[in-house]
This record gives sequence, C-alpha cells and structure tokens, in this order.
Amino acid sequence: LIADSVPANKRATALGTFSMGVPIGSLAGLVLGGIVAQSYGWRAAFMVAGAPGVLLALIAFATLRDPRPSGTATDRSNLMPLSAVLAQLRRQPAFWWLGAGSALTAFVGYGQQAFYVSFFLRNYTPELTAAAEQIGFAGPLAFVGVALGIVLGVSGGIGTLIGGRLGDRYAGKEPGGYAMVACLSMLIAGPLLAAVFFMGSGLAILGLLAVPLLFKNMWFGPVFAAIQGMIPQRSRSTATAIFLFVLNAGGLGLGALLTGAISDLFATSYGPAEGVRYALFATSLISFLSAACFWRAAVARRRGRRSPRRSAAWSATSTS
Repeated sequence: LIADSVPANKRATALGTFSMGVPIGSLAGLVLGGIVAQSYGWRAAFMVAGAPGVLLALIAFATLRDPRPSGTATDRSNLMPLSAVLAQLRRQPAFWWLGAGSALTAFVGYGQQAFYVSFFLRNYTPELTAAAEQIGFAGPLAFVGVALGIVLGVSGGIGTLIGGRLGDRYAGKEPGGYAMVACLSMLIAGPLLAAVFFMGSGLAILGLLAVPLLFKNMWFGPVFAAIQGMIPQRSRSTATAIFLFVLNAGGLGLGALLTGAISDLFATSYGPAEGVRYALFATSLISFLSAACFWRAAVARRRGRRSPRRSAAWSATSTS
C-alpha cells in the first residue's frame, strides 16, 4: 500500500516512517508493561499490551482504502501465482541476500530485547533499585521498563527516519544504495553494541544503548524500499510476504531461543548474571554477518541493473 502511495524516490523515507511503529511500540510496551507488571503482575501486562490491537484493527477496517486505481485490486487476471513469483525471485539474488541480512538483524534485535530486563535485574538490581527510589518508582522492574522503553523508542525512531532519508539519497546515486545504507549501519552498530554491555554501570549501559540501537534501526526503510523496487506491482504483496517469512523465521523464530541457549551455555562457567551478558555480547557480533549479507545484496543489485536479460525478464513478467 505504501509503495503504491508515494513516489519511488521517497519510498525509503515513507517506509522508514512506517517502521517507526516498531520502536514506538517497544517504547509503549516496555514503559506500560514495566509499570503494570510491577504493580499488577505479568499477566495484566500482557493484557494491556494486546488490547490496543483490537482498537487499531477496527480503525484500519473503517479508514484504510486501497490507493490503486479502481478495479486493479479486484482484477484476478493481474495476479501472479505463487510459483511464478518464486520463479522470478530465484533470478533475484539481491532479494535473498536482503532477506538473510534482515533475518540476522532481526535475530540480534528480537533475541537481545527478550533478555534486556533479565540482564539489568541480574547484574545491577541494587543500583537500579536506588535509582527507582530516587525518582519514585515502585521498584527496579518499572524503572528498567520505562528507561528501556524510552531508549529503544527514541533512538530506534530516530534511526528509522535517518535510515529512510539516507536510503532515498544514496539509492538515486547507485543501484545498491539502499543495501549499502543497511550494510554500513550494521557495521557501525555491531562493535558499539558488543562493547556497551561491559560498561561498569547499569545506568551508563542504559544510556549508551541509545547509540548502537540508533544505527541498528536504520535498515528498515532502505531494505523495504529495495524489496519494493525490485518487484513488479502485481506480485509485491506475495514477494513481501515471502520476505517477511524469512525475516521472522530468523528473528522471532530463533532470536530469543538461541540467545537463551547461549546464555545458559555461558552460565555454566560464569554464572547466570554474567551468562546473559556474554550472550548479549555474542549475539551483537551477528551484526557483522548481517552487514556482509547487505553488502552482497548491493553487489547483486548492481550486477542485476547491468544485466539487460534479467531486466527484460522482469518487464515481460509484469506486463504479460
């Protein structure tokens, strides 16, 4: 819907703005979740987190309209079968490299976010309890939830906006510009994220997390814009669904699971508190693999633009 609503040269900015929902949702979920969980328990926090979805579903049903010309949305003759979409995507290596890079990035993000609270409470409870009492919070859980929510929400939101704008700027200069913005952002985020968990103070870590998280969230707009730009309109939804399946299988499916397994592995030698610290450090290094995948996507995109046969195949498919 967004790709059909904005010009191609503004697509990454629009999709970056849309992707602000991820850090803003993290902000709201952690802030409200921490306060509610501290006061009423974790079950109540889950209910508070889920309730807005019902309201938003009703708003979307009542207000969202298809931006495409009348008739195109319901004309099934324009639809490509799944087998044809997959056949075309097999000739687009940049698509799969972007999917791999996004899955690895989501692996880091979802995996670490699931253990941030445990990390702080296991290692810095006295410090955070004192800070919570000074501000007037009910306990360290509420304080950590609010602090993490602000850090993730503000830095992540700024990162998605900057990434979208940079993506549109550099995509106009070279075919692989979108992917290179994502590549460089992960190259910067990786070492900063790995180092921050070894800062001496829990409060210092909370504050300094904002820097690597800003860079780590810059990939959203450029990558989604790159995906939309290499796929014919009639098959965008199907191809995007395939991309999101790859992303979520690696991120939501494996992120928290393997991060927890790594934490348990380190805990046998260093204890549970240090185990989660080293797990967060280890998963931060996955950012370098993500950057490598985005770089390969940029290279593949440049080669694809120079290949008239591949461009002609896409053009024929989108018009036949």
